[in-house]
Amino acid sequence: MGGGGFALHAIKTMKQNRAMLKKRKSIKENGINSYSNIEEKPVFKTVSKEELKRLKREIRKEGDAVKRRDFIITVVVITIFTGLFFLWVL
Repeated sequence: MGGGGFALHAIKTMKQNRAMLKKRKSIKENGINSYSNIEEKPVFKTVSKEELKRLKREIRKEGDAVKRRDFIITVVVITIFTGLFFLWVL
């Protein structure tokens, strides 16, 4: 018969975790991740409409290039694996 140590360790760990939960403070008490105590509001850049359109075009162009590259890589990999499969079968 064995395995009693595993069960005792699990029970001891659960007791320790319960004790830690009781000691834990809430986020509101700690003040962590709270933006309510910040006096200054964030300042965002203002961009003209033409600049915004240019940025959107660039981002879309980069996205299209990534999609195209991924498609080509997928086709090449599938072709290689298909060729290797048929060579292996024959």
